Amino acid sequence: MSWRHHRHHHHHRIMVVFTINETSILLTPNQGTVLMENLNLGQNLSLAIAFLDAAGNPMVTAPTPDAAPSWTQTTPATESLTPDSGGMTAQTKSLAVGSDSITVSVVVGGATFTATLAVNVATPAQVLTTVQIVPTVV
Repeated sequence: MSWRHHRHHHHHRIMVVFTINETSILLTPNQGTVLMENLNLGQNLSLAIAFLDAAGNPMVTAPTPDAAPSWTQTTPATESLTPDSGGMTAQTKSLAVGSDSITVSVVVGGATFTATLAVNVATPAQVLTTVQIVPTVV
């Protein structure tokens, strides 16, 4: 009877998640993901990238991207885009009615993860529905 020794190769799968305000989208390596967000003029977005393991849990030690994530946009007149110094988060401010596309690209372990967010900024048709007391301590 012969016994064979099997070597088990454990591949650590890394998942990259793109978060818009409080909505998170899983990105697939080497595939673009396109998302859509509608804003009223005057609203802003908070954008972030997170790294998760194969079970969907945050990495205990986040991987270091091969380079800082790259954020770009097509229409700066519609909204401003301000990435933080490390590129892991970004903020937008709506400036005018119109459309914009924001793209983030991050390379981790040689795999490129990309997401594009189509943003439509419209003039709000606001109707007063509630009056609220806002206490402020001075």
